[in-house]
Amino acid sequence: MVDQAKIESILGYNFASGNLLMEALEAPGRAYTHETESGIDGNKRLAMVGDALLTLIHFDMWYPSDQSRDNTYLRLQNASSWIEERIKVYRGPIKAITEVKDPQEKHRYITSGLPPGLSKGTKIEAAVSLIDFKTWIEQNLKNWCSGGPLNSRADIINFLSANIEQYHMEASRTYVNHNIFDTSRMVLTIMEMWVQLDKVMCVEQPLLLHYSPKLPSSLLEPALFIQKDDMRRLLKVEVYLCYHHSAVKESK
Repeated sequence: MVDQAKIESILGYNFASGNLLMEALEAPGRAYTHETESGIDGNKRLAMVGDALLTLIHFDMWYPSDQSRDNTYLRLQNASSWIEERIKVYRGPIKAITEVKDPQEKHRYITSGLPPGLSKGTKIEAAVSLIDFKTWIEQNLKNWCSGGPLNSRADIINFLSANIEQYHMEASRTYVNHNIFDTSRMVLTIMEMWVQLDKVMCVEQPLLLHYSPKLPSSLLEPALFIQKDDMRRLLKVEVYLCYHHSAVKESK
């Protein structure tokens, strides 16, 4: 029987698992050892773990040193500090940073009134203003357009007509080399403005509802989104297009 206390006294280390100690000291083929489907392995399994660990230590210590490939000799005693440091990290892991924030960053407040203006400054300023504008359209456009006497139909028509054109010009310039996600959001934002414009125009001139909007219901099929909120917005636009097309068919 192995005297665990005596071994620990010699090594100056207390083992958390006595079974692992017994396995480490057991030669392959002995009665006690760890048994697998391929037979009694003894300490072979732990030896494989040890080899892998030493290889990891080896390259972690050797590569940053810029030494030649010939100078790869590693003594276990030289690796003790490395092992101790990793054990400390394992026992007391560093808490993950849940928020990364620029200390100079200012909180952005987007009011429910008129949307933020589209900046023509630096590329970063232009990109941020486009994001703010898109966010306002997503969160506030519908309520703003149905704001009663605060916003006349003429004001809404003029505002949407001008901003559809301006947003398209600025966004297409900024997103010219971007991925399909940015382009899809740009088109969706434009279509949301168009839907509100079409609704107001059809109230102002009801006969317009009986004329084709000249936009196919499948217009947004190539768009690509990964956010559920964007997909819901897309669905609302498509539902309105289908509604307008069905109204044209009924009038005929």
